[in-house]
Amino acid sequence: MLKKPLNVALLAVALSAAVKLFVFQSGNPDISLVPTYSYFLWLLLAIAGRTWAAKQVLPDGPYRYYAVAGMQVAAIYAVLIALFTYTYYAAIDVDFFANKTTENIRLLEESGATPKNIKQFKKNAATIYDPFLHSTITLFGFLMIGVVYSLVIGGLIRKMPR
Repeated sequence: MLKKPLNVALLAVALSAAVKLFVFQSGNPDISLVPTYSYFLWLLLAIAGRTWAAKQVLPDGPYRYYAVAGMQVAAIYAVLIALFTYTYYAAIDVDFFANKTTENIRLLEESGATPKNIKQFKKNAATIYDPFLHSTITLFGFLMIGVVYSLVIGGLIRKMPR
């Protein structure tokens, strides 16, 4: 199973999505950061598992071989989690961005912001609080994190004895 990057990435995305949906169903705002941390954890474990499997196939391979093995999983994971993120905010938790905008407008009003500033925020919020932008940022963020994780884990796995 760990020899195919798609299988590893699918497992990690399924676990990440399950955590996100569990937190959504629980409705507990105290654990709202748990899905974010689980995304990073499952990505790290997926890259480590795939890199370890690559080490089993080619024990004395070059560093690049191990790093690329991890990056393959990271790329697939990033694309799939971005698709999930878009679907989640566009179809499952459709009120998330509206609630976020309302909450921030309330905070602006309480802080004494001018009506002009509030109007400007409302204009910008339509762009910032959007499922497409959020999933795009998720895609590029996880690609960058995946590259770093892959480089570090590839180096560590390369140095490990057989």
